[in-house]
Amino acid sequence: MRIAAQLTPGSYVFAKECVLTGGFAFYLWFSPSDFSGDFVVTLGGYNPYFQRPAHYPAVPLLGINWTVAGSPLIFKGGAYIALTPRAIMAGGFLLATWNTTAIKVSFSLSADFLIQWKPFYYQIRAGVSFSVRADLNLGIARITLSVTVGAELRIWGPAFAGEATIHLSVISFTLAFGAGS
Repeated sequence: MRIAAQLTPGSYVFAKECVLTGGFAFYLWFSPSDFSGDFVVTLGGYNPYFQRPAHYPAVPLLGINWTVAGSPLIFKGGAYIALTPRAIMAGGFLLATWNTTAIKVSFSLSADFLIQWKPFYYQIRAGVSFSVRADLNLGIARITLSVTVGAELRIWGPAFAGEATIHLSVISFTLAFGAGS
C-alpha cells in the first residue's frame, strides 16, 4: 500500500514569497512481498545519516524559503520526521540572513536525532552559529570585519560518547567525552 503527497510549487504561507516545499509518504508492505511486514511513514524524508533502503520512497524535505518582500531578510528552513520498524528520526534546520551591500548577518540552528533498535544505536547532532560581516569604505581604504561564533554537539552510543566543537573566527577546538573519547 502506498500513500504519498507532495506540496506544489505554488504552495505558500504568510505571503506568496514564503514558499513551502516537501512531501509525505506512508508505505506498507504485505505478503507475499519480499518486504512483507515492513513500513515507513515520513513527513519530509529521513535523517541524513540514515541509510534509506532502496524500496523506501525518496521524500523531499519539508521546507520554507522566504525572501521577505522589500527587505534584505531571508529565511530558509527544513524539517523531517520518520518512523520505520527499526528506527525513529526527526530533525531540521533554520537559517536567517540579513544581507545588504555593507553588512551581512546570519544565524543558523540545526538538530538531527536518530534512534535505531535493531540493532540499538542512537545519534544526536545539534548546532548553532552566528556570523557578522561588515564591509566599510573609508574613502582611502576598504576594510572588511568578520566575526563567526558557533557550537556543535554530537552524541552517539552505545556506549555513550560524543564531541563538542566550538568555532570562533580564528580558532576551532573539539572536546571529546565518554567511551572512545
